[in-house]
Amino acid sequence: MKYVRVIEGALSAEPMLPEPPAVQLYDLSADPGEADNLAESKPQAVEAFEQLLQGHTQDPAASAVSPQLSEDIDPKLLERLRSLGYVR
Repeated sequence: MKYVRVIEGALSAEPMLPEPPAVQLYDLSADPGEADNLAESKPQAVEAFEQLLQGHTQDPAASAVSPQLSEDIDPKLLERLRSLGYVR
C-alpha cells in the first residue's frame, strides 16, 4: 500500500491542473500505476496510516535552522537550502 497526504499549500498553484485529492491510498501490487485511489473505500487503512504518521510529522515552523547549527553549515549551502524552502 502507498499512502499520500497532501499538505495544504505544499503544491504550487497551477491553474491548469486539477487539485489532487488530499488523501490518497493505492494498492501498488494490484495497481502499480496508481490509477485507483482507495482512500474513500478503505477508511480503516487510511486511519492506520494516520496513526503511524502521528509523532513522525514535523511542524513547518520546526524547519528553521537553529543559530548554533547555522554556524556549522557553509553559508552558500545554507542560502541554497533556504532558496529551496528546506530551512528558514
